[in-house]
Amino acid sequence: SLCVNIFEGGGRTPWVSPNDLHKMGFSMILYPTTILFRVTHAIEQAAADLIAGKQLSAKDSVNFKKYEDIVGLPQWKEIEEKFHHEEE
Repeated sequence: SLCVNIFEGGGRTPWVSPNDLHKMGFSMILYPTTILFRVTHAIEQAAADLIAGKQLSAKDSVNFKKYEDIVGLPQWKEIEEKFHHEEE
C-alpha cells in the first residue's frame, strides 16, 4: 500500500484531494498540518479578541452541547461507566 503526506502551509507536496490521491493508488493519506494550522490560527485570533475585550462570536465557535458531541463525550461517558470500579 502507498502512503503520502500532504504538508499544507509550507510543505513540498502540492495540494491533492483525498479522492484524487485514492485514484492514484494511495491507501494511506495524511494531512498532518491541515487541522493543526487552522486551530493555531483560531487560537491566535481568539487570544487577540480576548486582549481586545471582544466577546466570543457565535459564528466562530460552537456551543457547549456541540463541543461535547464533537469530542465524543457521550461515548467517553459510556466507556467510563463500563470500566469504572468503585473503591472497595
